[in-house]
Amino acid sequence: LPDEIDQVPPESVTLRPTVDFNIYNSRYIFSSERITLNKQGMAFSYRITITSTTNSTLNAQIGFDFLANNYYLVLLDSTKQQLAKGANDGSENRNSYINFVNSLQYPIGPGTYYLDIVESLYNKNFNMTVYCHPFSFSMTVPASIQGSPRIIDVSPSSGRQLNPNSPIVLVISFSEAVNVPTAAANLPLAEYVATAAFLWSYNDTVYPDYASFDDSNTLLTLRFEPPFQEGDNYHLTFNANKFLTANGTQVANQTGYAASHEFRMHSCRCNDRGTCRLNPATNQWTCVCDIPFAGPTCGQCMQGYHPAGSGCVIDTLCTNTTCSGHGICDDSQGYPVCTCYEGYENGWDTYCSRCAEGYEGYPDCKEMEEDEGTFCTAPILPYSLSGPGLLGFSGRVHLQGEYYLDVNKKTHSIAFTLNETSAFRVFTAPHYVDIDLYLLSVNSSTQRTSVIDSAVSYYQGETIFRVLSPGSYILKMNYILWKTLSTDCNTYNVELAITPLDELAVEVEAVNAACSSPPVVPIVNNVVFTGKYSERWTGLSVRAPVNVTTTAARKTPNYFWAMNFTVNPSEDHSVAVMEVIVGSRFLQGSVNLLIESGTAYQHCKNTATGNRLAGLSDGCVYGINDDNRNVIRQTLLPGQYTLWLFEPIFQNSSISSCTI
Repeated sequence: LPDEIDQVPPESVTLRPTVDFNIYNSRYIFSSERITLNKQGMAFSYRITITSTTNSTLNAQIGFDFLANNYYLVLLDSTKQQLAKGANDGSENRNSYINFVNSLQYPIGPGTYYLDIVESLYNKNFNMTVYCHPFSFSMTVPASIQGSPRIIDVSPSSGRQLNPNSPIVLVISFSEAVNVPTAAANLPLAEYVATAAFLWSYNDTVYPDYASFDDSNTLLTLRFEPPFQEGDNYHLTFNANKFLTANGTQVANQTGYAASHEFRMHSCRCNDRGTCRLNPATNQWTCVCDIPFAGPTCGQCMQGYHPAGSGCVIDTLCTNTTCSGHGICDDSQGYPVCTCYEGYENGWDTYCSRCAEGYEGYPDCKEMEEDEGTFCTAPILPYSLSGPGLLGFSGRVHLQGEYYLDVNKKTHSIAFTLNETSAFRVFTAPHYVDIDLYLLSVNSSTQRTSVIDSAVSYYQGETIFRVLSPGSYILKMNYILWKTLSTDCNTYNVELAITPLDELAVEVEAVNAACSSPPVVPIVNNVVFTGKYSERWTGLSVRAPVNVTTTAARKTPNYFWAMNFTVNPSEDHSVAVMEVIVGSRFLQGSVNLLIESGTAYQHCKNTATGNRLAGLSDGCVYGINDDNRNVIRQTLLPGQYTLWLFEPIFQNSSISSCTI
């Protein structure tokens, strides 16, 4: 619950002749504790003491859910005699939990008044310790000493969890009678008002379809027709200068508190796989998913189905032949997954159907008799991503690990076909073998290939990050050897991920709120390590600089944070061991680590030769990717160092506005 003082309207207010008085809140509540302690018989009352030093008109309104509550307003004089009782109002604008309004209007003079918010408690059970009743409340009293003509109230002032298929009706209160200019007198009022008033969000603009003045010409009613955009926040723009008083004076626009009017549509998004409906028990909009989808946003599959591409398909069970007789089958995920026996591996479209690397003689695979010095058990990157357990099942894949680097072949190609628009990202860690990446598209008619992206540098991590349309592609990795290798079982760290864009959008949406107001990455500098040191930060985010506009600039690393530190010699001559881990979402935006000697900020680049450095002996060490993490574990001799956080490539703005 909110703090006690913020749960309810103020207990006392003072009215002054020169100042308009306004309060509004759509999120007030009466808690079960407050009601239990203050109820009398079958009614509960909350009192606001009003001290007035002026003659004016008091306008008050309370909104609530009539199915759960029954509120009304009562105004008393200083002797506690009733002056007025609120009347039910049938205006159409409602929050998701507000379907009834009780309003009160009464002329007041100098003196003390009491405004009671009363709730009838018949058939209400307040034994539940977490039971509370939400309501909206507004009170407006215009200043009695006329200044410039102005707007004194917009009712309702704001709204939340609104139904995007229902109209928004607003009442604009002026300090005195107003009208439209003579030149516009022959226009329909709604047509003229549309030049002064509209509701806008970042995706939509809505103009009033209906407008009318009351008999006194001090109240202007506006009606905005649906549909509105789900999840959008609409703001009211109202140019009061478009209206004139009887003597031709322009009305002044609102300023300060009264100028902010926001109307939030409910944020239920079902990804075109279900229907948004209001749950009366929780006053929240939820998704009723179409079969076979499930989950809060219909982004999952119901029991008996599993994901496949952007849809859900019925589960497939294991059979006696699924693993070709050479593995253990598991269908707990809704589709068969084979764990092959030693010596066997999956074929392109069948399970455990061939001998693994280092074995021969299928179907009776035996270990090859090979020279021990050349035998290597490092896994090999697939030549195709269309096989079982890869893109063939769900349209998404995520590979990460240390893979065999065949320097004799000098290249490795991975073919894949996408059936829907997908996000693609690949990263290879810095290596003493120069690894260059090329992404090629394949023409479906001629089978000709053309390079659509590349990553070419020296002693630096290579990465390609882009959105790909449906079609066939080849990822080509070229190996360039600059020196003799000391082993015949060389490996390199590779991470590769592909996810359909609509699925990724659902995943990103769940965490993207952090992008709207990103926390500042903490500044930690000139740290001296003399013993154990530990820091932990979570929920950080970084945006791309606004001046990054060219393709070449986006593909350069974004070094956005640095920490200088010193390792002092220890008395027992021991060395320091530093472990740094940064976690990020590989497809949304990856963050990597770098430690370099000194504080020159060269990012491991030799200023004399322009070449990249490799290894801390040369003054530089990069982190290694480990499933959405980048890790450095390094012994450090006494000296000065700089720790960097950087993006190997700037985030893709079509996927996310920041890296988290």
